[in-house]
Amino acid sequence: MTMPMSTPTELPAGVELPGGQCKVTICNTVAEVCDAAYGERLRAGVLTGSLARNEGTFLRNGPGWSLPGDAEFILIFRDAQRLPGEREITDLQSAIERQLLTCGVECPISLGAAHGQYLRKLEPRIFSFELRACGEVIWGEPGILNLIPSFPPSAIPLEDAWRLLCNRIVEQCGAALDYSDQSSCLSPRMQYATVKLYLDMATSLLVFAGAYAPTYRGRELRLAELAESRRDVRPWPFDLSDFSRRVSLCTTWKLTSRIPPAEVTFQLWCDAVEFARRLWLWETAALTGSSANLPVTELCRACNGTQHFGKRVRGWLYVLRRQGWWHSWRHWPRWMRQSTQGSPRRLVYSAACELLFQLPGILSKRAGTLTTASDLESRLPIIPQSGRNLRSVASNIVWNYQKFLTGTSS
Repeated sequence: MTMPMSTPTELPAGVELPGGQCKVTICNTVAEVCDAAYGERLRAGVLTGSLARNEGTFLRNGPGWSLPGDAEFILIFRDAQRLPGEREITDLQSAIERQLLTCGVECPISLGAAHGQYLRKLEPRIFSFELRACGEVIWGEPGILNLIPSFPPSAIPLEDAWRLLCNRIVEQCGAALDYSDQSSCLSPRMQYATVKLYLDMATSLLVFAGAYAPTYRGRELRLAELAESRRDVRPWPFDLSDFSRRVSLCTTWKLTSRIPPAEVTFQLWCDAVEFARRLWLWETAALTGSSANLPVTELCRACNGTQHFGKRVRGWLYVLRRQGWWHSWRHWPRWMRQSTQGSPRRLVYSAACELLFQLPGILSKRAGTLTTASDLESRLPIIPQSGRNLRSVASNIVWNYQKFLTGTSS
């Protein structure tokens, strides 16, 4: 088995990777632990996500470094080999994270396990395009990513870009729980989530605009071109020049790992939520053939109503499998009622959107308490926390997202 590089990958001009050897340390540690666990059962180990694009954000953490997001890897097993189960993967991730801590790197590890057929069957998606274009084989068969079918960016479905925006909206619901009006600075998690929201709003909008690029810097340039174009007279959801300037600032912060706390203010976060609200209305209206002037609740209903019945059923079957067919029988009547309204994904997304778009007013005390808690929680497959207050509703939305949405495309 070919082991990963032992020297840092060359970065794009003008970009400095803090910590120097952080990426190499992460890749070497993953290779070492996975090789010890699986050896010749593996065909290859693939690094994906922002770290593969040399766009990961490393922040100083005392004497070491931390990566706010996940380091994402896909383990490709030989066709005749059994894939590890969820518990086995979780234990392996924990072992890698512990070993990295001894090297001075705090980094959440995300491992996926698949056979080569998984790569061959990847459909046009943002993830598929970026994996083929930017994924990095850190050990094993160098050309394994060529198994992914080639397709142009124009083949990426608009719904995939809409899902990306919704995923970031869910993450914002969780990050906003860190907000405290006792401090003028946002928490590190809220700062990072705000920057990430701006960057992925740009990604989502560019797919709808037919101008997608697979890297943050490429998207920044494409967005600036759209903002400066006098020929493009399409009705954008907001002032594109203002949005482009903010995306450029966040791109610089992300790529240089220098996010100044004083700059990522509560107002910048409020502005980001407003951009997200307008973009979500614009994209949802385009997907459903509705008016972007409809209230969020009505657009959510329109969105849920347009979903293919088969996808809705697959989503609820996944919930059944995750919770256990017989252990979850008490939830069956509730799930039957919810299935007439939409898939778990669409319902969780709608709850997250309606919650987030209220939060700036609630947190800044311009609005009162959350008045729709009961309605929002009624859309969730499981309600792990009781209370129906802002914190419990946000936590429940994030829990359902992590439990039922991240492991399936339904």
